[in-house]
Amino acid sequence: MKGPLYLIAGGNEPGAAGTRSSREGPDPVVQTALRQTGIPRPSVAYVGVASGDNPAVRRRAVARLKRAGAGLVLWVPLCGRLGNAPKAALAIGSADVVFFGGGDVEAGMRTLEERGMIPFLRSVHRSGIPFVGVSAGSIMLCRSWIRWADPRDEGSA
Repeated sequence: MKGPLYLIAGGNEPGAAGTRSSREGPDPVVQTALRQTGIPRPSVAYVGVASGDNPAVRRRAVARLKRAGAGLVLWVPLCGRLGNAPKAALAIGSADVVFFGGGDVEAGMRTLEERGMIPFLRSVHRSGIPFVGVSAGSIMLCRSWIRWADPRDEGSA
């Protein structure tokens, strides 16, 4: 069994195409993912590698998750000197939902690879735990994505 994937494209800025402003109330896609667990206030592991574990981005994500019905939101520390794969694995392993925040796809994937987290994350997903990804986090949950050698040249994809 694989857990469901919920992919939310775009940023969290008011008026961004396909998104809801954080001031408009709970995000319905995140609410659906949280309800999927069958737990009234599920715990969520927040993976912020795409933003370099930026505290301001994390605060916004935690607020978004809480508005949608999350209970405890666990930080998964993987970046920089605070990065700790065993501690991150404990947080992820104890959560009801895993949430990937936005930022830079390449930087986030590089961190997950360097910390050896990809096989572990795959096994967690195979166990049935729902994964939610927002913006770059949604791309990180895909099998593959387009990379451009030269972002100014579409032919370099």
